[in-house]
Amino acid sequence: MQVHWDDEGQYLYSPKPREWSYVLWFQRIIAAVKGEYGCTLVITPETRWQNIDDSLKIMITSAPSSVEAGDQNNIGKDAR
Repeated sequence: MQVHWDDEGQYLYSPKPREWSYVLWFQRIIAAVKGEYGCTLVITPETRWQNIDDSLKIMITSAPSSVEAGDQNNIGKDAR
C-alpha cells in the first residue's frame, strides 16, 4: 500500500495518492492499519500536519472515519 513508518521520527507517511482523493487515501490507510495491525489510528490535538493545507485538513477531519477494516471496498460509498 506504500504506507511507511519512520522509526527515527516516529511518524507514518505515504506518497501522494495517484488513484484516489486525499480523503479516500486517508480512509484506506486507516482501514489497512486496522486490518493488518489491529490498531486504530486517530487524529488528536497533538497530530502534526505537514504539507497539508487547511482546506484539505478540514476535508480529512470532517469525513466519516468509521470504516471497518474488512470494509475497504465500501470506502467512499454512501452508507445505507
